[in-house]
Amino acid sequence: MSADNSIPLHRWKSKPNSAVGFKIERWGGKRQDLETLHPHRHEYYEIMCFLSGTFVHDIDFKSHESQGADFHFVGAHNVHMMVREQSATGISIMFTPEFVPAELMDNLPFNKAVPILKPDVNNFQDAERLLEMMLNEYQQQEDHYTDLLHYLFAAFLYKLVRFKEVLPEESGTSSTIVTSFKKLVTLHALQWKTVDRYAEELNISPKHLISQVKAHTGCTPLHFIHDQQLTEAKRMLYFTDTAIKEIGFNLGFNDSTNFTKWFKNKTGYTPQKYRIDSGK
Repeated sequence: MSADNSIPLHRWKSKPNSAVGFKIERWGGKRQDLETLHPHRHEYYEIMCFLSGTFVHDIDFKSHESQGADFHFVGAHNVHMMVREQSATGISIMFTPEFVPAELMDNLPFNKAVPILKPDVNNFQDAERLLEMMLNEYQQQEDHYTDLLHYLFAAFLYKLVRFKEVLPEESGTSSTIVTSFKKLVTLHALQWKTVDRYAEELNISPKHLISQVKAHTGCTPLHFIHDQQLTEAKRMLYFTDTAIKEIGFNLGFNDSTNFTKWFKNKTGYTPQKYRIDSGK
């Protein structure tokens, strides 16, 4: 683990003269970069296409093995790491949400129970051809290449949406308010701990937020806030050496005993037991 007891956060860095909010790169075929071997998170989104070889990809405490020919979806602030054989190859697309139509983002498996798509051979080859076209446009930067990247990326994502039926469907429907609320919870659960604060940010009443979230998901907003706080606690216990008392304080518990009771009630484990059993 890093000595500063924190999970590295990779921020978006634009390249000169490149498309705003979009990057694509080919990787693999040589020794793995050290930064991908260690837990880290991004403030942006990433779709990783595993082309060939053997991989083990951890996304928020779940390990996913791959033999290539699949797509892994890493949401903003997901903690992930990858181990691969030296000859393994892939292509990664990194982007900010502003680069993608909202209706497309809502139909992709970011932050789902199974954040992976495994299409059949023909569909994978179709998607791979679009990736190669995007790589070429991104590298050549000829006239109107930014516009072409938008169109090609949208076509690529619509192609992925067609694969979505292979994933387990989650219950409930969605709405703009619920989608925006969930995004805010992912980003601010450690700082914003009340329903009122999210309602204020969304410019609606707390009562309306509660009714919308419950109607579309069957759960209360507080359920999602606590669930994200629990995920953050697990991340700190699993990926860092941060003291349990400090983790509890970060979640708003002034007394470590209350944090221990809350965590055990949610998971069946004390924080210390969870850290030991997870291999820390």
